[in-house]
Amino acid sequence: MAGQARVSKGTVYARFPGKEALFRRVIEHRIELWSRNASQPDHLMPDDLAGRVRHHAHTLARMFGVEDVQRFGRLVEQGGKNFPELAAFWVEAGTHRFRSLLVRNLSKAAGPELADADWPFVAELVVHGVTGWLSTESMVRKLCDEEIGRYIEKLATAVLRIVYWTEAPGDHEGISA
Repeated sequence: MAGQARVSKGTVYARFPGKEALFRRVIEHRIELWSRNASQPDHLMPDDLAGRVRHHAHTLARMFGVEDVQRFGRLVEQGGKNFPELAAFWVEAGTHRFRSLLVRNLSKAAGPELADADWPFVAELVVHGVTGWLSTESMVRKLCDEEIGRYIEKLATAVLRIVYWTEAPGDHEGISA
């Protein structure tokens, strides 16, 4: 890393007390960079809830396809056994950060009539619905943009049905939370 940054190892170790601190900073820097890149088309984000669900799902899918993101994810996943704090930091700085953004954006678009929706759960559905499907399917085959788009449309429809599902007594007989 020192060579790539064009500084001496002594400079690196003077600034970072250990490998974990250095890796945390590298992860932090990369996530900041990826977030800036991911947010570039945000000016195109619709104001309505359905449009925002789709926009964020497409953004997440696009970023998931970035080779640098995939490499870092694999690195953290493999190193997580030896450095569990780094894996936790990756999840906090990346996944939880995006989930928090979703909670804010989706609840804002939904308006007061859906104020009681469980927005953290909705955000989890979007995040893990996209990343779980992509990681599973991409292990065995190459996914095309059209297929990803169709999947995101189905996911968005399912998420919106959950959001608009009323909690009036008797509406969902036989189903418990």
